Amino acid sequence: MFASCPRANRPTIDDDCSGEPFGEGVPMPRTKYTPGQKLWLSLYRADLYDQEADKIDVPPSAPRLNPERATKRWLQGMSRHLQESFPAGLRHRREELGLTQQELADIAGLTSTAVAMIERAERSPNLDTAARLCWALDVAAGVTLEQLR
Repeated sequence: MFASCPRANRPTIDDDCSGEPFGEGVPMPRTKYTPGQKLWLSLYRADLYDQEADKIDVPPSAPRLNPERATKRWLQGMSRHLQESFPAGLRHRREELGLTQQELADIAGLTSTAVAMIERAERSPNLDTAARLCWALDVAAGVTLEQLR
């Protein structure tokens, strides 16, 4: 069923080498995310990585170079990286839009102190708070409802 297409250098369903991953005329779906959505998705992925890492059981007697241990540590490291990059991304996007912390807080329905603490990484937002902040960034950037869908 799957054939390797030398021209496209990736598997296709049909043998015509059309280069389309789902065959001729069926384009692969692409989603263009807004900057706020990208920022929120990074925290969402971090949460998923944490959940997956929690599912991995590494026995205490397992050797140091155990595949399960390596996978768990990788997931935890990726999660930590994504969580640590959120405050800088939030501040960068806010400053790019020319917003103050107070203006962002007003749009998101938060206090300016909360926004400041999140940007300084003194406080880690839950997914709901992160969604409100990212939505506020998109609103301030003039993202339309059609672009959010």
